[in-house]
Amino acid sequence: LIPHASEFDFAAVLYRKLNYEVEVYNFLDGLQKYTRAIDIGANVGIFSLYMAQRFPDAVIYAFEPGRDAFLRLLNNIKVNPHLESRINPFFAAVGADSPTITFYTPQGHLTNSSLDVEFAAKFGVVKSAIAQVAPKLLFEELLQPQSYRTLVKIDAEGAEPAVLLQLQDLIVAAQADLLIEVLPEYCNALQPHFDYFRAAGYFAYSLQKQGPVLMTELNASARWRDWWLSRTDVRLSGLS
Repeated sequence: LIPHASEFDFAAVLYRKLNYEVEVYNFLDGLQKYTRAIDIGANVGIFSLYMAQRFPDAVIYAFEPGRDAFLRLLNNIKVNPHLESRINPFFAAVGADSPTITFYTPQGHLTNSSLDVEFAAKFGVVKSAIAQVAPKLLFEELLQPQSYRTLVKIDAEGAEPAVLLQLQDLIVAAQADLLIEVLPEYCNALQPHFDYFRAAGYFAYSLQKQGPVLMTELNASARWRDWWLSRTDVRLSGLS
């Protein structure tokens, strides 16, 4: 990574490792092979680079609408030339029906940019920009039913309900696995989507320090924000 002072990735300079969402990546380390990953809210590319490194046959599609974050994503891809050919970056948002949408970035908080101005404003004075929106037609191509073993990651700083409103039917039809951030203030808005996946035969897990915890109800924790939804019961795969 190309780290930046005063931001989370600067730990890479000091410690030669990144103490970032450790419980998530510990869980991902034990998963079976993927051939495709869709990274929605890619930011500077941590997840995309990890997936390309962890799964040598996987092709990655990374979506990031913030200009500064996207430029850093491109730089991080460039300094990993052995992974570069398998990561496809898109300077675009996901989850709106219009071709463009307003995107908000709080000053000094690159990782807290959002399509939700109220969320971004919690972290400081925001600046707005017009972002392109990736069309649903593209995801209809990327999420062809049962064509690939696919993982979809959604970390959109409050836009998760809007993304799922557009994509959940495609995710279920493709039987893709889903890694999603659940923030307390958006838990209620995500509840219908959680019910949709559960009705489609998905298991839901909260990813915590001790490992994945099977859940039958959606709830939000300030500490454990990441959830795993899959038609595979990880208790039967040795990951619980």
